[in-house]
Amino acid sequence: MKDFFSNFTILNSVLLGLILFFFIFTFGFSTALPFLEATDLRYDGQEFSQLATSFLDGKLYIEKFENHDCSLVDNKCYWGPAPFPAILLVPFVFLFNLFNLPFYQSYLQFFVTIAIFLLCWRLAQKFKYSFSDSLWLAFAFCFASVYIGIALGSRSYYFAHAVTVLFLFLAIYEYFNNKRYWLIGLYFAFIFSTRFTAGFGILFFILTIFFDKKLNFKNKIFQLALMFTPVIASGLLLLYYNFVRFGNFLDNGYSIALVGEPIRDIRDQHGVFSVKYFFKNFYYYFLKLPESFFKVSPWGLSFFIVSPIFIKIFWGSIKEKIVKFSWVTSLIILFSTLIYFTSGWWQFGPRYVLDFLPFWFLLLLYSFKGSQLNNYHRLVIGLSSFTNFFLFLSLYIRNY
Repeated sequence: MKDFFSNFTILNSVLLGLILFFFIFTFGFSTALPFLEATDLRYDGQEFSQLATSFLDGKLYIEKFENHDCSLVDNKCYWGPAPFPAILLVPFVFLFNLFNLPFYQSYLQFFVTIAIFLLCWRLAQKFKYSFSDSLWLAFAFCFASVYIGIALGSRSYYFAHAVTVLFLFLAIYEYFNNKRYWLIGLYFAFIFSTRFTAGFGILFFILTIFFDKKLNFKNKIFQLALMFTPVIASGLLLLYYNFVRFGNFLDNGYSIALVGEPIRDIRDQHGVFSVKYFFKNFYYYFLKLPESFFKVSPWGLSFFIVSPIFIKIFWGSIKEKIVKFSWVTSLIILFSTLIYFTSGWWQFGPRYVLDFLPFWFLLLLYSFKGSQLNNYHRLVIGLSSFTNFFLFLSLYIRNY
C-alpha cells in the first residue's frame, strides 16, 4: 500500500478514478432505481424485502400488486427462490418498519458488492499480486464482468446472485487462509438456501479434502462431516419450508410459477430441467451479440463480450490442482444452469454464470504469468467497464 501511494503514477490515479466513479454510480443506482421501479415494496422486483416483512408477520406468502413469478396456492403468492436472502433482510426491514419506511434490497446489496470487491482484492494479494494489480482484478470482477449488472441492479434475483457470490468468495477465501471446513460448510448452507445450483460449488472443497496428502483417511472423513453438517441441516429446513408451502418436500414452486409466455409453455412441456434447453441457453450465455452498437437484449449477452478479461482463464496451467478443481466444479454448475428452462430475463449478460464465476476468478488469478498484469490487461479491464456501463444503461433507456 505504501508503494502504491508513494509512487502515485497516472495509472494508479486512473485506477482510483475508475473505482470511485463506479462505486458512486453503484450507490446512486442502489438508492434511485428502487424508487423508479417500485415505489411500494408490493410492486414486482422487491420480493425478498416483501418476504422478510411476511416472516416478521408470521407468514410465508407475500403480498404483490402483480402475480408475476408467483407460485399461487389458495390464491396466495409464494416466492419460489430459497429464503436465505429474505432472512438476511429481516433485521433491516424490522428497523425500517419502526419508522414506517420501506427497506429496499439494493440498500444492503451495495454493501454486499463492497464486501465482494474487498474479498477479490485480498484473494489476489494471497496470490502475490501487487497492491494495485489486486485492485485492478477486484475492479474487473465487480465492474468489467457480468457482475456489473448485479451491482447496478435492484431486483430480487439480482440480490440473490449478490448474496451467492459473497458467500462463494467467503468460502474460497477461508480455504486459502484457515481451512476451517465447518465454516465453509456454514457458508454453503447459506448458498444452498439462496441458489441451489451454486451450492454444487461444494464439490471444489470435497476435492480439496479428498486430494489433500496432509490428511489421513480418518481426518478426511472428519473434515467432510464438519463441512456437511450445516449443509444437511439447511437442506432439511428447506425441505420443511417446501412442505409447509406446497405440501411436498421436493416442490419449491418453480414448476407452477407464473412466468411469462412463451417460457411458461416451454417449461410446462419439457419440465424445469431438460437437456432440450442446452443449446438455446448456450447461445444466450456465450454467443448472443448486442442488438445494436449500444443496445442489449434483456434476454442476455455473450459472457465474453461483457467479461473479456476472463478469456485469460484458458491460459491457466491445468497441471495446477486448484485449476483442475475449479474447472471441474464450474463446468458441472454450468451444465446444471444450461439445462434450466430459461437463460434469465431482464439481465445484463448471462447472470446465471455467477453461480460459478468466483471459481473462474480463481482461474483468472492462475492465468497471469508471474502474478502480474500488463498495460494491455489494464486497458481491457478499463474499457470493458465503461462499455458495460453504457450497455447496462440501454436496458433502462429501453424501459423508460
